[in-house]
Amino acid sequence: FDMDLGGGGERLAGQREQDPAVTDDLSRSPHEVAFGSIPRDRLGSLRKRPLPRMETPVPATVVVGTQWGDEGKGKFTDLVAKEMQLVVRYQGGHNAGHTIVVDGQSFALQLVPSGILYPHITPVIGNGVVVDPVVLLAEVDMLEAQGVDCSRLKVSGNAHLILPYHQEIDRLTERRLGSRKLGTTKRGIGPAYADKASRVGLRVQDLLDPKI
Repeated sequence: FDMDLGGGGERLAGQREQDPAVTDDLSRSPHEVAFGSIPRDRLGSLRKRPLPRMETPVPATVVVGTQWGDEGKGKFTDLVAKEMQLVVRYQGGHNAGHTIVVDGQSFALQLVPSGILYPHITPVIGNGVVVDPVVLLAEVDMLEAQGVDCSRLKVSGNAHLILPYHQEIDRLTERRLGSRKLGTTKRGIGPAYADKASRVGLRVQDLLDPKI
């Protein structure tokens, strides 16, 4: 899943212009307001007054697949990425991927967001992704061998890691279930998410901690 983030508007979402009619009330302390220093009829009129309608530019375009993959998310992201500044993958692992063809050259991506192919894009692997370091490094090497600059790639330090024992647990679990197996790709993605939910998994930033 890729999420494309464009530039935000000049005003923050939820920001309202000051209403002159309530300026005095807002300047009062919470103590004064709580103990009824504002007349009841004034409070009643404020409650009934409709809030001003605001139109805030949407700061992001989100691409979500609602089936089981192969919906063309990566290709769609690649098409709209030229209008964005960031392309963020926010969840999932390397059990799936997408192939993008540019000028007759094919790029098979599993972890790296497809925005990597645009020189003005900052591609981000977010903290909701589970990352197999071996797969990520191999993918970066593949892209750089094809002339793609990967120096712009950012990886969240809070993203959880897929380690060899996750893959072993995945294989053993599928074998134990027999005919009732889930049919996973045995790449350790489910067990890595289980560790994340249990708050016992290792994260990207842990690779930089010599004590760990």
